[in-house]
Amino acid sequence: MSRIGWTKSRAGVDMGIRICGGLLLAAIVGAPAFAQTAYGPGGMLVHPGALVREKGNWDVGLSWLKQTRAGKTSEWTPFSVAGGVTDRLEIGAQVIRRRAGSVDSESGGLFARWRLRDAGEKSPALALVASHVAGPIGLSSLSLASTWKPTGLPKGTLVHAGLQGALRTDGPSDHGDARPFLGIQVPLAPAFTLTAEAGARFRFDPSARTGLGIGWTGTDGRKLTVGWANTGRAADAGFFVGVGYPIGGGKK
Repeated sequence: MSRIGWTKSRAGVDMGIRICGGLLLAAIVGAPAFAQTAYGPGGMLVHPGALVREKGNWDVGLSWLKQTRAGKTSEWTPFSVAGGVTDRLEIGAQVIRRRAGSVDSESGGLFARWRLRDAGEKSPALALVASHVAGPIGLSSLSLASTWKPTGLPKGTLVHAGLQGALRTDGPSDHGDARPFLGIQVPLAPAFTLTAEAGARFRFDPSARTGLGIGWTGTDGRKLTVGWANTGRAADAGFFVGVGYPIGGGKK
């Protein structure tokens, strides 16, 4: 998946997306473990993982997401920058442009992930992931995320699980809740990765959080991801597409 924000319009708040463990949805940037959701750098498509970018590795991402609820459709175009500032700390920032009917608005925010423990042979990596978004989209989250590298599955497979607490502040009153999530990322070929995930429904959302997508990684570090995702704020999963590119450090 976090952000300081500014606003052009308050309209269309009902379509505000859910921050998931840290943001983000659409263009996979960095290693296969790093995804770009509608909020910012997170881990999977909707939920965060526990792996942290290496120090000095920075990426930019641009994505597009469609969400529909009660017959009304909105389009989201997030732009983000994220990178590792130490061996254990990753930070990011982004702007989210939303179009609901004829009304455009912008929100912004920040994201951070702190690695608590490295992955061992029989133990997962652990991390705390925090995010804040302000503007027409008012959402904050704090997640405890874990990531395994199982030995009994294809090489490069990652299994993610965690607990995410979220606070929505863009409605008539504030609402908070905490729910578990689970996901897996499986290499399909040297340049392709399949991501599937699901999170229990927050009590203030109409749907559960889900994601399914395929990401391609070029030899120079460029990324392209297509898939479907529901941030919990839509009736059904919507189509998304995103691109990402490394701008600092090693290209993965």
